[in-house]
Amino acid sequence: MKNSNLFHASSHKSVIHKIVFTGLFLGLVILFQYLERFMPLGFGFIKVNLTLLFILPIFYFAGPLYGILVLFVRYIVGVGMSGGFNQISMVSHLILLICSIVTIILMYIYSSLFNKIKSHNLKVVLILLSTLVTTSLILTGLNQIFFTPLYFAVLEKGGFKFSLNKSIQTYQYIKMVYFNIDNYWAGTFAAYFTGNIIKYSIVFIIYFPLSKVLRNHAKNYSEAWD
Repeated sequence: MKNSNLFHASSHKSVIHKIVFTGLFLGLVILFQYLERFMPLGFGFIKVNLTLLFILPIFYFAGPLYGILVLFVRYIVGVGMSGGFNQISMVSHLILLICSIVTIILMYIYSSLFNKIKSHNLKVVLILLSTLVTTSLILTGLNQIFFTPLYFAVLEKGGFKFSLNKSIQTYQYIKMVYFNIDNYWAGTFAAYFTGNIIKYSIVFIIYFPLSKVLRNHAKNYSEAWD
């Protein structure tokens, strides 16, 4: 028995076991990716993607290599499901991919930092809360300086032209979507940070009891998740 963090992958598991587990959860990822086309969760800036719930266990039980592979498979499948390999679809799922990578990296960092905490519940709560705040701040910044200009560039008629200044100018015509705040930075921060906090809160609230199930499953296989 040994201590492990939120992303512990047992060295005792065979490659076949990891492949089977990954395949099972990849199926759930694809299923929910498909269902969310017809039952989108959220509104406006709040788009909740629940596939992350099934990707995190892959990182835990199978390891980072399998988890990263599933992230890229989700990107390819997602693009194909949402209208084919056009610019809008590819950019939308690229943003989702980057958001997931940022979230998982931060969860891994906080998992390592809080790994010595004995209380499992306290450990997971601290990991999720820290990830929630940090992820929301980082993704809000990325939205302001990269994602929003990238999306506007794709929608721009006459060719792809990535420009932050152009996005700031365009913002004045659509500021009602951003709580009608005149300043680009203040308006986008208010909208994106609020949206990120809400959507990741939903995901993490669901993931908390799921982490208990993962812990019990790990114990059944003589793996510590304290």
